[in-house]
Amino acid sequence: MSPVKRKQIDPQEKAIEAALSPGRFISYDVAWSFVEDVRGVANDIDTIIRKDPARAARLCKIFIAACHEKADEIDDSSGNFGMLVEELFQGWIKACQAANFDPYETAISLISWMEDDPYGFCHDLERGVVKALDKNGLAASEKNDLSSLIELWLEHKEYDRLVSRLLQTADYELEDLSHYRAAGA
Repeated sequence: MSPVKRKQIDPQEKAIEAALSPGRFISYDVAWSFVEDVRGVANDIDTIIRKDPARAARLCKIFIAACHEKADEIDDSSGNFGMLVEELFQGWIKACQAANFDPYETAISLISWMEDDPYGFCHDLERGVVKALDKNGLAASEKNDLSSLIELWLEHKEYDRLVSRLLQTADYELEDLSHYRAAGA
């Protein structure tokens, strides 16, 4: 029998965890320097995009998830932490493009984050998405890929919200009408 191989943890994952200091509250007074330290790890991942974009995309996803975990442990009144997370989203998109990931799958993941955004990290993210798209990404967006899918999602989200309101109103009116008919019958 061969010994069981342990899955090795990427050293950058350890760096992300160390930089974010889970469990430690970051007050407003030290938030700026904290974010700068965390940004250093993000910059390290940016350099990985050129060498190993698939790894960089995975690390960015992990980093974004870890930042969501940290959000309750930092006084981000200045907004610096939120801006850092937006930069991580842009890095993730660049890495996905460099790794030639399916733009549709990238858009689906991004939309999922945008729909479940309790800390507002994705507020106005579409502006950052446009900045992150490379020439191929911008050209692809003209062919209904990433940015067009996001734009379409935003339009549908508003449409779905309107339809939902109309259906709720119709249900209420029908219920009201059934009570009226029952009372008169």
